[in-house]
Amino acid sequence: MDLTFDPSQGERFKGGTQRIKNLSEHWLSREMYCPSCGAGSLRRYGNNKPVADCYCDKCQADFELKSHRQMFGASVVDGAYATMIERLSSSRNPHLFLLHYSPALHAVVNLMVVPKYFFVPDMIMKRPPLAATARRAGWVGCRILAGDNTGGRKDISGPQRYRENQNGCAQRMAANSLPP
Repeated sequence: MDLTFDPSQGERFKGGTQRIKNLSEHWLSREMYCPSCGAGSLRRYGNNKPVADCYCDKCQADFELKSHRQMFGASVVDGAYATMIERLSSSRNPHLFLLHYSPALHAVVNLMVVPKYFFVPDMIMKRPPLAATARRAGWVGCRILAGDNTGGRKDISGPQRYRENQNGCAQRMAANSLPP
C-alpha cells in the first residue's frame, strides 16, 4: 500500500479544501480495497454526489470520505443536515472513511472505517442555521459525531494491517459483519 498522494491530482485546484478532497478521493480509489467484499479497488463517483464519494463495482457498497490534516476529534464538520439525514435513512446509506493525512508528507497517516450500520442518523448533529447576513442565510449544516465512542470505528491503515484486513474480508462477509 502506497500511503502517498499523487500530487498531479491536485494541481488544477487553487483552494486547499478542494485540492485535498481530490487528492484523498484519488488515493482511496487507487489504494483501498472494499472492506465489505474484499474487491481490490474502489471507484470514484462524479462531483457533488450527496453523501457518497466512492463505491465498489462488485458489491455496490457506497463510501463517504472525510479527510483531515489533524486526528479526528469528537465531531467532523459536514454538509447539509437534511441531505445527510435523508441519505443515512435510506436503504443505500454509505460506510464512512475517516482519513487523517500529513500535509508535510502528502501522505495518509491513518484511515478508519465506520460500517454503515453504525453510520446512522443518531451520529449526526444539526448545526445552527447560518445568520441572516451570511451569503447562504438560513442554510443548516451538520456535524458527524465520530468520537472514540463510535463503536464501529475500525483502524485499517498501515501496510501490515491493510493486508490482514483485506485477507480477512471473505471471512467477515461470511459472518456478515460489514454488509455492502
